Amino acid sequence: ELKQVTQNLQANLKEFKAQCDARMAEMRSDLDLNYRVEVRAAEEQAHLHISEVERRHRDAYEDARGYFNSIIKGGLDEIEKLRKDINRMKETEQRTLSKMEELKEE
Repeated sequence: ELKQVTQNLQANLKEFKAQCDARMAEMRSDLDLNYRVEVRAAEEQAHLHISEVERRHRDAYEDARGYFNSIIKGGLDEIEKLRKDINRMKETEQRTLSKMEELKEE
């Protein structure tokens, strides 16, 4: 009878150990899956953050570019206006000198 009890306990122990091993494998599988899901979520969040930072930098660059282009355009427009004014003044000076010469001759 003692031998029978020992065999029953050993059989129960084997069965319990098999159940524990199966449960441990299941838990490892679940843990691995959760880990992969969390890593994927962290990677996605990092990617979204990087995309947002790139977008902000691109927008800031475009704003600065537009600002400086408008300043340059304004400066070039002013230069062109001043050139025209100088040419007009030279023409006026030439006409005035011509009239002065004509008046001297008279």
